[in-house]
Amino acid sequence: MISRSDEVLDGLFFGHEKTAVFGERSERILSGLAGEAAIAIDDARSFQTAQHEREQRRHAEAALQELNLHWSSRSPSARRIETIYGACQPKSCWSPASMRRTSP
Repeated sequence: MISRSDEVLDGLFFGHEKTAVFGERSERILSGLAGEAAIAIDDARSFQTAQHEREQRRHAEAALQELNLHWSSRSPSARRIETIYGACQPKSCWSPASMRRTSP
């Protein structure tokens, strides 16, 4: 059996104790059967590859959802500080370092 990409997949071997049992007709039928089997094997491999890729995407999506959950679970005050501090111009805004008390 030969795949669509010309890879040899396997072989079908038929025998009989008598000689000349299989003729041209038998050969045509068995060649057709081998071709159908090769297509089925190719399709099964393609399906398996697609399932593997789909599973990898599911894992990546789950990791992204977990990351989004982590960031969205931060406290509102931490998000506000980040928003305010991130939007400020350096000279016109406070920073966490500027809020520290210094001794007189």
